[in-house]
Amino acid sequence: VVAEPFASWILSGDFPAGRPAWEDAGAQFVADLEPFENRKLWLFNGAHTMLAYSGRLRGHETVADALEDPVCRRAVAEFWDEAARHLTLPELDVPSYRAALLERFANPRIATISPRSPRTARSSCACGACRSCGRNERRAGPAGPRPG
Repeated sequence: VVAEPFASWILSGDFPAGRPAWEDAGAQFVADLEPFENRKLWLFNGAHTMLAYSGRLRGHETVADALEDPVCRRAVAEFWDEAARHLTLPELDVPSYRAALLERFANPRIATISPRSPRTARSSCACGACRSCGRNERRAGPAGPRPG
C-alpha cells in the first residue's frame, strides 16, 4: 500500500471502557479540538484550495506545480501569516505544521489535480477555511492600519 508520510491525528474525548494506545502511532490527545480544527481548516484546507485554484488560473496542473510558482507560494505564505494571528496556542506548533504542509503539498507523487470547474471551487470553500477566517476577523473587530 502506498501512503504519504504526512499524518495529523488529533483526538479528544472520554473513553470509559479504555482505548488503544493511539498515541504510540502518533495521535495527539487534546482537551479542546476547536483550535486544532481551525489549524487544519485554515492552514491545510485553505492553502490547498488556494494552491489548486490559483495554480489552475496560472496554468498549473497540480498543487505541487502551483507550489513551485513564486506567486502562488507567496499567496499561501501571506494567507498562513494572517491565519497564524488567530492560532496562538503553543501546542498548535504552527511553524512545524506549515513546514510539514509545504512538504506534503510539494510531493509530486500525490499529484492532486487542480480543479477545472468554478462550481467545484464554491463547494471546496465550504470546507470552512474562508468562512472561519471571516468569523474570527469579525470577532476581532475592525482592522487598523497595516504596518509596512
